[in-house]
Amino acid sequence: MKNEILISILIPTYNRVTYLKECLDSVLIQKWFLENEIEIIVSDNSDNNITENFINEYKLNNKNKIIIYNKNTPNIWPINNFNKLLELKKWYYFIFLSDDDIFFDDKSLISLYEWIKINNYDLAYGNNSLLSDKWIKEYKSCLTNSKKIFYEHNIWFWWTLYKDYWCKYDLNAWLYTDYDFNVNYVINKKITYIDYNTVIYRLHEWQSINSIPWIIDKKMKIYIFNKFKWYKYNLNAYFKIFLLYYLIKFLNIIWIYYVILKIIKKYEK
Repeated sequence: MKNEILISILIPTYNRVTYLKECLDSVLIQKWFLENEIEIIVSDNSDNNITENFINEYKLNNKNKIIIYNKNTPNIWPINNFNKLLELKKWYYFIFLSDDDIFFDDKSLISLYEWIKINNYDLAYGNNSLLSDKWIKEYKSCLTNSKKIFYEHNIWFWWTLYKDYWCKYDLNAWLYTDYDFNVNYVINKKITYIDYNTVIYRLHEWQSINSIPWIIDKKMKIYIFNKFKWYKYNLNAYFKIFLLYYLIKFLNIIWIYYVILKIIKKYEK
């Protein structure tokens, strides 16, 4: 195997050095890759120099590894940071890891790489373990049909190994930017799923994906349906979301109107 970069590991980070160290360590233990076949790119949105100092020391202790550090000054929005990482990567295959994620074991990356490389797929993903303070649960998606991914709003592709082609995160997709990115990526592409644990994904109570308001959820799905309406457009699914969204907006308006009338009547007395 030629000694050159094969995979870019893209890690956005923000003030989480302890988790970041675990993430980086999990990358460095990956087996069957030569020293210069993996580049690690860390793009930092931190509001201090703690992460930068840590990375400088980490690089000194791992001089034979390719570790690239980028400091965003001033802080840029997380989605902009994802796009920054896409700009900085140098190679044909890439995978995103959040700074608090870790590879499941030392064979996770090679398992994905072999499947996507040998079979000439466009993206490969496996099983993932969701980790909270109280439990750990294995998650399986198993979807390889781009139509089903589009219709079922599957957003669990953060830990996917991609073959590169031009694609960026859409700022307008807001809390559904991961889903939007992956729908954009999977349309008319060859997708493979492997029944193997690849990444441990930490869940936090404050994470946005755990608390998306119902009306925002419907609004973003309408946005994505409109964006990709040229692709296998599911009219029934669209109108179901559309009607639910505007029904709840109408009910909200009625409720606000009712509250205003109550206030007016109170002061008229």
